Amino acid sequence: MRNFKRVLLFVMAASPAVVCYSQENVNDSVAAAQVQQLSQEDIARGKELARRGIGLYTGRNGYKKDLERARVALLEAAQLNNADAECVLAHMYENGNGVEQDYAVAAQWYRKAAEKEVATAQNSLAYFYDEGLGVEQSFIEAAKWYKKAADNNDASAQYNYANMLVNGIGVQRDLIQGLEYYKKAKANGVKQAASEITKTERLLLNSGAEGFETDDTFFSADVMPEYPGGNQAILEYLRSETKYPTVCRENNIQGRVIVSFTINKDGSISDPQVVRGVHPALDDEGLRVILNMQAWKPGMINGKPVRVRYTIPINFRLN
Repeated sequence: MRNFKRVLLFVMAASPAVVCYSQENVNDSVAAAQVQQLSQEDIARGKELARRGIGLYTGRNGYKKDLERARVALLEAAQLNNADAECVLAHMYENGNGVEQDYAVAAQWYRKAAEKEVATAQNSLAYFYDEGLGVEQSFIEAAKWYKKAADNNDASAQYNYANMLVNGIGVQRDLIQGLEYYKKAKANGVKQAASEITKTERLLLNSGAEGFETDDTFFSADVMPEYPGGNQAILEYLRSETKYPTVCRENNIQGRVIVSFTINKDGSISDPQVVRGVHPALDDEGLRVILNMQAWKPGMINGKPVRVRYTIPINFRLN
């Protein structure tokens, strides 16, 4: 799955009173932001300039969009080591907004903000190393900065770093650690992470990783769950155990209730849900019948039992 970079969010981050970072080979405009110890007045001025510059850049918060005035305000704020201003300047140079597009300058500004522990800047700098934008391509550097951003709770970076771990790009391959970062990304709203979690768990199960267990639920398995006696036994059980609700019989209500449920590692049934219902009384009877089923033979992946989601239709027909 391709790595991706979160769109820059224009938010104001708290700036530390003292900002220290190493100066590298940067062009003159970036070098203008010198390492310095800032007074409270300078910090406050940097925040105000950054706020103004962001307003002018976005045309929000009562400002009329003016990219040139935005650049001037942001540069002055960056000279006061304001991380927000550094991020937005990087974004301007990355996209050629109000300035000539220059990935090298963008990378330099992202680096400054990244070294101030700004997670979005760390993720963006990692992306630049990943793609070789304005810097010499280095998967090792990309992985390093993705990890920093991921550990700073950037969801995109969590997904990106997991991708590198699972595929062994820039780091030693580590499926278990990659799985953990995919789970963090999923918890933080990255929808693509769900499918990668399933793929990675399959890889772990197939690799026979010692001590690896999963409580996740699969929709397919190498060996699917089996009801004792097979499908014919399921039909016989449903015919003998299903009780037609009186209210539905009296009102000639009939149809097919489709129930989805989980077959656990020990074959027990849990979490039945009506996928398609007919009438509350019929739906409830369908759930009851499923919950009362005897234990199944569980599904297996690489010889290990796993939780599998299963679906059964229950027909309610009046003679």
